[in-house]
Amino acid sequence: MIMIDSVLPATIARRLAVDGGCWTLPNADPAWYGTIHHEGKVWALHRLVYTIVVGQIPDGMVLDHLCCNKACCNPAHLEPVSQSENVRRSFTPGAEQKRRVLFGPSPSRSTAEICDKITFVLPRQLIERLRTVAKRNRRSLVGELAWAVEQYLRQQEQA
Repeated sequence: MIMIDSVLPATIARRLAVDGGCWTLPNADPAWYGTIHHEGKVWALHRLVYTIVVGQIPDGMVLDHLCCNKACCNPAHLEPVSQSENVRRSFTPGAEQKRRVLFGPSPSRSTAEICDKITFVLPRQLIERLRTVAKRNRRSLVGELAWAVEQYLRQQEQA
């Protein structure tokens, strides 16, 4: 197990708390990425810690939170993957179970149920539009996609 104090500058390490192996800012919401000011720049906390401890994130890759806790910045819980792999992993039963532990039961259809209905590949323009809407609504892209698909399925059931 990596010790926070041994791998991070004291200015960052003293601000973090350890909760079940996850490194987070105190009172962090597991549904949101933590942010921090470091050397005059605002960073996503998980990207900063990964860069300091492991090294640069490879071009074209994003960090997958293996623990499903977006507030976590423990580099042992982060893995660089492609965006499409990150989205694919978010729909696995294991990820659904981890989210259930963090957030409680889903109020609507499970992501696995929605994923079973998706049999098409989304055009890049639609993904970019969903990303914009997700930011405006303060939701993740995957959450916005799941919501959009659920609305579509409801319309189809009513027709």
